[in-house]
Amino acid sequence: METDNSIERLELIDKDTKAVVWSANVNKASSPSMTSFTFDLDFTKFFTVAGQKTFTLVATDDTGRTGRKNITVIAEDLTLTCTQRLSQTIAPTDTQTYVEMYAFYNNQSEGGIRCNVDILINGEWQNIHSDVVTNAFSRPVMFNASQLGLTHGAYKLRMQGESVDSGVKGNIVYSTIMCVDPSSDEMLIALRYDDSNNGKIRLFDTVSLDVAAYRKVDGVESSALVDMYVGNTKITQVKIDPEKVLNVRKQISGYSQGDTLVFDGRFGSVHSPSVEIVVDGSALDISLKTGASLDLDFSSRTNDESDHTISDQGYTMTVQGSNWSTNGFVEFLGRNSLRIAENVKAVLPYSPFGFSTIEQTGAAVQIDIATRNIRDKEARLISCYDPDSGAGFYVAKGFFDTISKSLDEAAIIDGATRWNVFTKITVPLSKPIIVYTILTSFMGPWVDFIFGKVICRADAQYYTVSIGLWKMLEKEYIDSWYTCFAAGAVVVSIPIAILFLMTQKFYVEGITGGAVKG
Repeated sequence: METDNSIERLELIDKDTKAVVWSANVNKASSPSMTSFTFDLDFTKFFTVAGQKTFTLVATDDTGRTGRKNITVIAEDLTLTCTQRLSQTIAPTDTQTYVEMYAFYNNQSEGGIRCNVDILINGEWQNIHSDVVTNAFSRPVMFNASQLGLTHGAYKLRMQGESVDSGVKGNIVYSTIMCVDPSSDEMLIALRYDDSNNGKIRLFDTVSLDVAAYRKVDGVESSALVDMYVGNTKITQVKIDPEKVLNVRKQISGYSQGDTLVFDGRFGSVHSPSVEIVVDGSALDISLKTGASLDLDFSSRTNDESDHTISDQGYTMTVQGSNWSTNGFVEFLGRNSLRIAENVKAVLPYSPFGFSTIEQTGAAVQIDIATRNIRDKEARLISCYDPDSGAGFYVAKGFFDTISKSLDEAAIIDGATRWNVFTKITVPLSKPIIVYTILTSFMGPWVDFIFGKVICRADAQYYTVSIGLWKMLEKEYIDSWYTCFAAGAVVVSIPIAILFLMTQKFYVEGITGGAVKG
């Protein structure tokens, strides 16, 4: 793009929708010779699926003149999907075994996608398959265990697609092929991991691993309890049946930037091929606390002091606009604290071009925030919950309408107070509806799942009965815990059954008492 002046603004317009998808104020001379200007622009974010789009690039100089150029961009989807049956095995013989391995389901490339499949043998990667794929069908890979030098064991695979036209590479899938010698009883464990971010994972993202196992007991293939580890920390245990593949998920938390996480499956001394992932960034829009941390001490401070400045590590914070009789230093959550409220400002001098520690690295000031009138930091918000409260209101109203007002009037004539009428007449007559309301209000939260799941989320120590029973039905636990689930379901029903039997008479009266009378 040619211009005689400095470029002030760039805009990228989707030619089909006419919408401005990107813009930037560059305010930059085109070059020292004032004739040209180059820049890089990532078009990936303007595509949701593979395909072709035409954009118009508009450059505006400092005089308001514009230059335009149409740009046609072709987006390829290089996402590789592993179609391998992870539990499938090959024999250590001189025979050709074809294993269904991969597919590019959204392949719309013109030149095709070259897929490379490598195997890790004796610590070195060896290429065993390289082919250009122009369709979306699943492709097999040929294994000749004898030619590859494979013996009884689990071998790590690596597969990735690369655009023939551009050279851009897609995701890497790490998998495992199990070579089984029928005469060996050594157990094998296989892992598979779809690496879509070049061996990196963000904090609070979730790692998803597929796991399978081969085990023989007395010559018969049997299930195995495989422990899943990250480093030396056990994250879960799964029961793997023959020819089955299970998925294990782990949210990444409690690690630091740059930590290397090593995932593997274990059964006694048997380990699967490992998966290594480096922690890089965070899925949450937060930053780690760095620099000097000022833990200001207010333990002996009072509002009666004439000097209300706070000093720590040679730095002084001043408080402006505080009413020291109502704000200032107060007792809060068992600690003497500085309350900043009502447009009060705390000022900590900072010189960005200084050379001391705080000027070089900055300072982090810790602020404790608490909800008014809740002193327990572990407290959780619990609302009054009754799923049938709306309907229960009308049933209760219908019942109370059946209690004659003449009873109240007669009691008042006999000298009873309003409290006497309520406690001696109304409440005894209302036992059926009270029992009915208690029973239905108890049953709702007792068996509720959705509300409890929203509140508890992944914190297992706070799970309700219904959530705990449901967890037993998840695929990684159902084989081991189904009988416990059945027993737990029976136990859960006992309190409701006992309560219903004890209050059946009142329950029926409560329902019928609230019915419409003729």
